[in-house]
Amino acid sequence: MMDGYTQIIELAHAFDTDPGPVIMAALERDVSFDEVVAAYMRTLRYIRIHGFEATSKAPVTDLDARPPGTFDPHIVLQGELWIDILRRPFLVAEMPQRYAANVIVHLHNRVDSIVEVVAGGGDPHDWLDQTLLVRALRERVGSGGDGAAEGPSR
Repeated sequence: MMDGYTQIIELAHAFDTDPGPVIMAALERDVSFDEVVAAYMRTLRYIRIHGFEATSKAPVTDLDARPPGTFDPHIVLQGELWIDILRRPFLVAEMPQRYAANVIVHLHNRVDSIVEVVAGGGDPHDWLDQTLLVRALRERVGSGGDGAAEGPSR
């Protein structure tokens, strides 16, 4: 029987994704490899039930539609949730300020791939700053909430 580390590598490759960032995120965030493997298994179950084509059309909030290590650029079109690399949801209203700030930086680092998928216009960074998610994150950063705890960088 394969260990969790090996299973993550095999599953990531089956989904044509890089297992490295997923493994690093799990280690950094103290998430067990078994939990990550379970997330991959939920995606496989989703595909078995709904079909592979449904994954690309699933709402961002349908966490099981995409495996760990994937990013759905459509996340910026809503302002309530952030979904990290391990496919864990975080309510923006409850995020530590520092984590919200890290997510904003992460999104700006990915702005070209986001704009490529989600129709934006003009300067991509200006467009990104006007999306529901970034506006909600900026509001959270300025809300005076708990800024001491640092969440995952994505």
